Amino acid sequence: MGYLFFLLCMICWMMYGCISYWRIHCATTYAKDGFWLYLTQIAACSPWMFWMFLNSVFHFMWVAVLIMCQLYQIAALGITTNERMNARRYKHFKVTATSIESPFNLPKPLKMSTCEAKNHIYVCLGAGGIHLTHSVPANSEKIG
Repeated sequence: MGYLFFLLCMICWMMYGCISYWRIHCATTYAKDGFWLYLTQIAACSPWMFWMFLNSVFHFMWVAVLIMCQLYQIAALGITTNERMNARRYKHFKVTATSIESPFNLPKPLKMSTCEAKNHIYVCLGAGGIHLTHSVPANSEKIG
C-alpha cells in the first residue's frame, strides 16, 4: 500500500518535472498557443521529455487503479491480494462459490459499532468503514 502511494507521488513529481522543463526550454505556452499547437511544439522541442510525460500519464492512471483496487480489497473485503488468489490452498479460509471468509476479519457486530443520527440518516462508523442507513442496525449503540 505504501509502495503504491509513494509511486503515485513520484509519478506526479515526474509530470511536474516535465512541465517545468517545457516552461524553461520550449518557446511555447498553453495560454498563448492553445492545446494542439502547444502539444505539437513541446513534442518537437523535446521528444524524449514528451515520451516520458506520456509514459508517466499512463503509469499514473495504472497505479491509481491499482491503489483503488487494493484499498477496496483491504477496506471492504478484509483480505489481501495474495490471500484472495490463494484462498483455496489455505485451510483456515472458508471459500464458497460467491465469497471468501477470512478468520482474521472482525466479527459483524464490531464492524458497525457506533452510529450517529443526522436528519434521520444514521452514519455508522466501524472497522468495515462508513455506512449510511435510514435505520439503526440492531447490533449498534446509538450515540447522540
